[in-house]
Amino acid sequence: MVDERQGRLATEAAELAEERSFLGQIRLWGGIAGAALLVLFLVQNLQEAEVNFLWFEWNVRLIFALIGSAILGAIASMLIGFFRRRAQQAELRTQLRRERQRQRDQ
Repeated sequence: MVDERQGRLATEAAELAEERSFLGQIRLWGGIAGAALLVLFLVQNLQEAEVNFLWFEWNVRLIFALIGSAILGAIASMLIGFFRRRAQQAELRTQLRRERQRQRDQ
């Protein structure tokens, strides 16, 4: 019975690892395609543009404004993901603490 359970768990773990590997490949190719499209878009926008931000105003090549926007967007995305994972971890720690307390009380 224990051997069957261990075999089942090993099979499920292997399937999960294969699924994660597949999702990782999809993310990789999606990232490569997105980066290629971004580079193509940037190269097609080399002209000068006037940029106004708050009380600042300056003329720059559009490619630099776009690169700056892409970098700021990537940073914002990473920060959102970081804080979301941190909140999930805190929730999991709270659940674990409650479960341990419940087991001690029994």
